[in-house]
Amino acid sequence: MEKLLICYALNKLSSTESRKLHRELYGHKDYSNGGKYFYTRKGLIDDLACERLLDGVLLTNTHDSRMILKALKKFRIKVWVFKIL
Repeated sequence: MEKLLICYALNKLSSTESRKLHRELYGHKDYSNGGKYFYTRKGLIDDLACERLLDGVLLTNTHDSRMILKALKKFRIKVWVFKIL
């Protein structure tokens, strides 16, 4: 199966927007009651066959890449996609 390497740059986003994107892609821990309880919120790549290689670099198959690219387009950032055989 063909894989895709998706690279994106966050240099034009504010820190708030960058954090929103990372939460959407990778998920986060939600703390309540002064840190007594925590809940793990899943991100987009948790449900897909996707692997995070570096900051801003994802390895995924062609089918799951559509959802990731849609999420990245929402934030209007620069994205590069490379096919890996």
